[in-house]
Amino acid sequence: MSNTTRQPLILVVDDNGVLRMHAAELLKEAGYAVLEAADTETAVGFLETRSDITLLFTDVQLPAGRDGLSLAQQVKEQWPRVLLLITSGGPKIMDESIPHEARFLTKPYSNREVLGHVDAMIKDQAEVG
Repeated sequence: MSNTTRQPLILVVDDNGVLRMHAAELLKEAGYAVLEAADTETAVGFLETRSDITLLFTDVQLPAGRDGLSLAQQVKEQWPRVLLLITSGGPKIMDESIPHEARFLTKPYSNREVLGHVDAMIKDQAEVG
């Protein structure tokens, strides 16, 4: 029997290697395929070359001048089918700073919170079309 169902692919972007690897492992254990990036330049490179990215899970504070909010806005404009989950442990992010239909998760977050958001977002997208 062949398996024609492909795993949703999640792009995890965080400059903190420990947090990025933890999120990636959590998502892999939950059955998702995962790509990792430490900065927006690498993340955009993946987005430009991979049409199968389902969800972007990005930190707000990233190096090299561009933050996760500007990355999320670019994704919303260039790749509107990619779901957006944004996280930050810094100052509270105003709702109007977050692209429409994106979700925000405050650090520190629990494994249950991450998986709850990711599972719900992917399920909702699958039901819509």
